[in-house]
Amino acid sequence: MLVRQVCSVVTVSLDDEAVAEFFDQQIDLGRKPQDFARIWIHSHPGNSAEPSGVDEETFARVFGRSDWAVMAIIARGGQTYARLQFHTGPGGALRLKMDVDFQTPFGASDPAAWTREYQTCVTAEPDLRFFEETYCRPVPSAEEPLFSDWFESEPLAQFRSE
Repeated sequence: MLVRQVCSVVTVSLDDEAVAEFFDQQIDLGRKPQDFARIWIHSHPGNSAEPSGVDEETFARVFGRSDWAVMAIIARGGQTYARLQFHTGPGGALRLKMDVDFQTPFGASDPAAWTREYQTCVTAEPDLRFFEETYCRPVPSAEEPLFSDWFESEPLAQFRSE
């Protein structure tokens, strides 16, 4: 699920009220935070899926008190990164193998609904619209699946060559 957020090609700022609303909704459904707030999946705009310093700081701040949590990153170029971090027993971290398959449907898949959710929740940083319009793929329409050709295009090729 997405919460309202303002993003650029290299930053994200989650709406605090939207995060609080999400937690309230989940708790109203009878869930505990450990049931819905342990896995952080996000994307990177280029080819590297390695966590940035900001990723590491955010993961430690938001998930550092959890007995376990997962950070997963999908880079636009197709690379992936996933790590299980745990704080029980001796504690530690384990790198996980991760593959992404955008072609195989599954019971909960509804690409049109996901695209509508994306369009509703994610807003481009106003000061960076020119950069995004110049160097990034446009957000797809509700009729076009969000990730339909993600790995087939040449991401940010123009930006890298300049």
